[in-house]
Amino acid sequence: MNFPDLRKHRGGYSIPMTPFTDDDKIDLDVLAKEIEYCIYSGTDGFCSPAMVSEFEHLTEEERKIMICVPLEVNDGRLPFIANVAAQNANFAVELAEYAEEQGADMVMAMQPSAIPLTFPKVIKYYQRIAAATTLPIMLQNAPIGPPPLSVGQIEILCREVESITWIKQELSPQVVSIADVMDGKIPGFQGTMSGLGGLYMPYDIELGAVGTIHACQFCDVVSYLWKLFDNRETQRAYRLFYKHLRGIILELRHGFAFDKEIMVKRGIFKNHNIRTVNAPLNDQAMQEIDNFWRVYNEEILPELSLPQAARP
Repeated sequence: MNFPDLRKHRGGYSIPMTPFTDDDKIDLDVLAKEIEYCIYSGTDGFCSPAMVSEFEHLTEEERKIMICVPLEVNDGRLPFIANVAAQNANFAVELAEYAEEQGADMVMAMQPSAIPLTFPKVIKYYQRIAAATTLPIMLQNAPIGPPPLSVGQIEILCREVESITWIKQELSPQVVSIADVMDGKIPGFQGTMSGLGGLYMPYDIELGAVGTIHACQFCDVVSYLWKLFDNRETQRAYRLFYKHLRGIILELRHGFAFDKEIMVKRGIFKNHNIRTVNAPLNDQAMQEIDNFWRVYNEEILPELSLPQAARP
């Protein structure tokens, strides 16, 4: 099997949010619409199901739905990374096998978050995943649950598990942590991607990151910013980034419900229902979202070269 070289597919990688009906089922029609919207908005790839998909709050069957439906709708148009992280290696292996069967291009996994593992057990966890699939692996290194891996541990892990060739580095300060990875002597290392909604995107790009994996509600902006930076239109890119920064801060402040409310405003989602324990969007939060939505439509959207179908 020939896997796409993600170094040739730089940019924003959208994480689909899981749309729930009012009776708490996955809305498959909305999910398909969400994937099509991302593609028409210019996203450069997909990663599903990840944190903003609320993957830790999905059933085993729902985890597979959030792999197979986006893959089916994408239909090979863009690179697809399937998140197979699990609280035990058996389910991670099952997901990795399933992702490859469904046509994913890569799998991603962070170490189990519920109960910290010793480092030798972390190595065995990734060895089990690697043995179950021929797909390359992206290591997600995030401060969720157990302490994140150090650069030294990443180097050892990549020697022990040769199919780990990519790293999604999400430590704070992210700029420093990405620089540490880029400067490390990691065998087989092909590249790193960042997260945090693109909060440090200009600096990540400067340090050599290949992509930003982010919630999809502003995939049009994130992918367009990558194109501007890659085309060395730096001043224009920074002006657009600082306009968009307010939206990133609101996302970090209000959580997944904010992401989904933006998709409601776009006419993609029917509600902003979530399963995680975020604070509900109160009147003040809704006012902040409405204010930024005006900024988006009046100051950001006119700068984006998008097909009419992708506009809200």
